[in-house]
Formats: sequence, structure tokens, C-alpha cells
Amino acid sequence: MNNKKMIDVAVLMLYIGIIYSTLSVMPVVFSFFSKLVGPKGGLVIDIAAFVMIVTVCLLFGSRLGRNGVMPYIWLMVILSVYVYVLMECTPIIAEKVHLLEYGFLAYLVWRVFRDVRQEWIRYLLITALVVAVGWCDELIQGTLPNRVYDVRDIYLNILSGLLGLALVMLLAPGRDRR
Repeated sequence: MNNKKMIDVAVLMLYIGIIYSTLSVMPVVFSFFSKLVGPKGGLVIDIAAFVMIVTVCLLFGSRLGRNGVMPYIWLMVILSVYVYVLMECTPIIAEKVHLLEYGFLAYLVWRVFRDVRQEWIRYLLITALVVAVGWCDELIQGTLPNRVYDVRDIYLNILSGLLGLALVMLLAPGRDRR
């Protein structure tokens, strides 16, 4: 394993460690945030998330121009799903953060597996790891006194990871093709 791959693996493991190690304190953080910004906290997170996603698209979207109109259509579809999930499917601030958290997780997992030559195997590995991390997230929450195991959150984690992966597939260098 080369140094670049080792760094990618270390960053991924650190990120997963941060997700898991902060599970017990996040309700306090989100409660504080909710009190700080009031009833508009969800809207603040929606706007911040949307700005972050659009910024990523603007920074890397120039790669789409060489491939005709379809990548732009796919980008609009992905962004529309993100907006829909943010606005309609995530009433709790923590769920909105999961949308970004697991989208970024998909990017980090992609970095680890980007050298896998067969695309279908690469994306199967990425999806499997994102699903496993999301499910373990909920298993850990089920053991904590201030958290609960919620199957709906597993689905949200998976959807978030798949949306992040879709963005990576679309915006990656060379559109992630060999």
C-alpha cells in the first residue's frame, strides 16, 4: 500500500472514529444550537447545506462541460433530491447534518477505493462500507442512554451516502473513468 493510499485509509478511519465517538454528545450540541438560533435552526442548516453543496458543484462543475448536457441534467437531479430530502424528509437538525456527514463519508470511501479497476466492484465496495458505517452508527446509538436505534436513520444514512457518491461519480476527475 502506497503512502497516498495509507493517508486516505487513515483519514477515513479518523472520520468514522469521529462520527462514532461523538454520538453521545451530539444531542447536547444540537440542543445548544437549537436554543442559539431558535425555531429557524432547521432553515439555517438547510441554507448552509445547500450553499456547501452548490459550492462543491461550482468548484468542480467545470469538469462537466466537456461531456455534453447530460452531466448537467444529472447534477440538477442530484441537487433536487438533496433539496427535497433537506426540506421534506429531515425535520430534525441532526438528520440534516447526517445528510452532509454521510455524503462526505462516501467521498472519503471513494478515495480509498478509487483505484479498484472494475467500476461495479468499486461502487459496490463504497456502498457496502457506507451502509455498514451507517448501520453501526445506529447500533451504537441503541446502546447509549441518551440515543435510540432508528431504522429510518439507517435509510437516511444510506441515502445520504448514495447522494454523496452520485456527486463524486459526476464530479470526480475524468468523471471517475479510466
